[in-house]
Amino acid sequence: MDPILQKPLRDIERLDELLDLFHAIPDKHLERLAIIEKIENLARSAPADEQHHIRQAMQGIQSDKQKDLILSALHIPWGDWSRIYRLRGLPRAIDYIERLLQDSETRPNILYNLAFLYYIAYGMLRDEQGRKNPEYRRRALELAGKAQAIYRREHIGRLEQFMTRMGSLIIHEWRKNLPEYCLALTCNIVSLINLLDQRYDEALESINESFEPHPTPPEIYFSMGIYFLRKGAFNPAIRMLNESIKKRGEHSAEAFYQLGRVYYLKVRHFQKEIGALTDGADDVRRRRHLKGLIDKRIQKAMDAFQASLGEDPYFPLPYYWMGLTYLLKTDCHCQTAIDHIEMALRLDPRNISRYLKTYPPGCQADNPSCNRKKIGLLTAQLIEGH
Repeated sequence: MDPILQKPLRDIERLDELLDLFHAIPDKHLERLAIIEKIENLARSAPADEQHHIRQAMQGIQSDKQKDLILSALHIPWGDWSRIYRLRGLPRAIDYIERLLQDSETRPNILYNLAFLYYIAYGMLRDEQGRKNPEYRRRALELAGKAQAIYRREHIGRLEQFMTRMGSLIIHEWRKNLPEYCLALTCNIVSLINLLDQRYDEALESINESFEPHPTPPEIYFSMGIYFLRKGAFNPAIRMLNESIKKRGEHSAEAFYQLGRVYYLKVRHFQKEIGALTDGADDVRRRRHLKGLIDKRIQKAMDAFQASLGEDPYFPLPYYWMGLTYLLKTDCHCQTAIDHIEMALRLDPRNISRYLKTYPPGCQADNPSCNRKKIGLLTAQLIEGH
């Protein structure tokens, strides 16, 4: 991880560091607007002999084009916001769009995008005791409701006007009925919130409501996959998450990550089944069969976590669960597991420290040379260090 990503923007004043941060964060990240603003302030306050150099730097990053690109992204009702804002600057992004909404209360796409960011904040940001902020939940549902009401009465021509700033953006065949498609997205915000709150009956109801206006948004298949996962229905969860991945929505990194978790949990289920078997002939055959399934599911889990990181290399949870998955192997991989968990901690110290306590690592290797205490000691050191 680039060290500049861990430095707060308020502590960065030098032009070279501002440029390093600009290039380290993803495209369409609202943090880039704040960086451009700081560089513009530097240009205004710098001595005359330095102003030319700063303005050359601004031309190099195409600051005006960047502003248009970022603001244009807010005018379409989909974009990989979870990937963009997971890295840093989520509260600042929310504050910026809230200010933007003062002149855009009737723009449903901006309302939806802000609702989605509040949903991310509700799921990601916790206080010192690990509690979610109910205000994020309230605001996400409020904004989704406002956007939903507008989408219900909008004419498709009006919605297509929101797309013009994106220039040559191609709308796929399944996105042509824009009002219905967008209405399904706003309904799905309710599903995502219900899943976070573990209100599964309400989640299933809102997922079904999301399918009614338009049955194709990949985000709805993601929600359905999470619902099945939470209910312990592994195979339906795999089918739904794969469908979401195939359609490539704004949950691509999460869909791969959750798919990896499904395979991880299937392995744990098979291991429990093996633990209940006897030494009878039928059980011996069953044990051999299950061990073969476990090896394949471990590899599928690894592939899914790696694909998630391919979508978003700054997503901490796939690193953490990949570490846990290494510990399921019959050969000892304690150090490799710790390396992955350490990477997750560097990306998100607070949440991963909480995961270490909730889902503590434990080596499952059959290797007698594995020191079982090692993983416990390393885990304790990681928790203490954060």
